[in-house]
Amino acid sequence: MGTLPILLLLSLFQVTPHAAPADPVDLGAGAVVLEVPWGSGGGMLARRDADESSAEGPMSFTPAADGGLYVLDQVSNRVVRFAPNGAVLAEIPIPSDTCQDLDLAPDGRILLVDRLVHRALWVVDEGTGAAMTFPLEGVGIPE
Repeated sequence: MGTLPILLLLSLFQVTPHAAPADPVDLGAGAVVLEVPWGSGGGMLARRDADESSAEGPMSFTPAADGGLYVLDQVSNRVVRFAPNGAVLAEIPIPSDTCQDLDLAPDGRILLVDRLVHRALWVVDEGTGAAMTFPLEGVGIPE
């Protein structure tokens, strides 16, 4: 029952499984799909290493229809879109550094979930950066 509001909300966007890339590649077990250096610049993914805390780095990724990847780099407040060859296609700003999960809607919008701090679902347009926010808790949403 606790996931019902999220499922109902996601049904507004007609979330369906992703289409497989046009030419799927058999990578075999243990194949490296993407290798990216640590850092905050272009073509890098950020991490936080602080004394007395756990290290934090990218928390989620999802495949793109073209065979590339979208990677949630919440430490740098962005989603990085990689081409199948590893080149950076886009760096999309996101509204919070506390997002934990990422997916794509069939229309290409980016779906981000923050279950712990803002308790919200953000829908981000990759082209414009515009974001809509939907609460995951509150009046009318059962626990």
